[in-house]
Amino acid sequence: MVSVQKQSGVVLIICLVMLLVVTILGLASMSGTSSEMKMASAFRDRAVAMEVAEETLVVAENWISNTNLHQSNFIDGCTGSNCFSAACNNGLCAFYNPSDPFLSSTDLAACKDRMELPETSVWKWSGATGEPNLWKNDSKSVQVVPSNPGATVNARYIIEFMCYVDKTAANDCEVASDENCAPQFRITALAKGLTNNSVVMLQSMYKKVN
Repeated sequence: MVSVQKQSGVVLIICLVMLLVVTILGLASMSGTSSEMKMASAFRDRAVAMEVAEETLVVAENWISNTNLHQSNFIDGCTGSNCFSAACNNGLCAFYNPSDPFLSSTDLAACKDRMELPETSVWKWSGATGEPNLWKNDSKSVQVVPSNPGATVNARYIIEFMCYVDKTAANDCEVASDENCAPQFRITALAKGLTNNSVVMLQSMYKKVN
């Protein structure tokens, strides 16, 4: 016959084991919930950064659409406002063969033969010799204040003049057919989300036909 004292001891051990199991399950559940919350937060952070980057592309596209730009803005040695150059002043970039640059006398259709993009893509410049960090230099990229109040910092963009292309599918940009040529640009936007941990860079190609 088992004594009451021994039975009480067995019950106590079983209770302790069950308490341990319940505690482990509770901790596992809390850990899982914490991980899910972190994932949801990171997803939201990324979504906001993406939203801001897309908004910034639209701002840049609107600037191109609403600004009077002509061949004089893209030629090597441009003077005045809205000049596209290798210096990327005001976020406006253009890269030419230094021995055969794009000039006012150059046929629009021939500009692609004068282009010479840098070995390191301009949006990857990080401050090396001859490569100012566009994303940290107010004079080399354009700031955009996000409409989302949760965004941590202003977004930025740069615009590269890529060359003249066909204005429409039915109108080829050819020598002596300048009226059929439209300037094409590559826009790069850099944005952050709710924290500095989420960074999104987006690009778009934009052809100005107006």
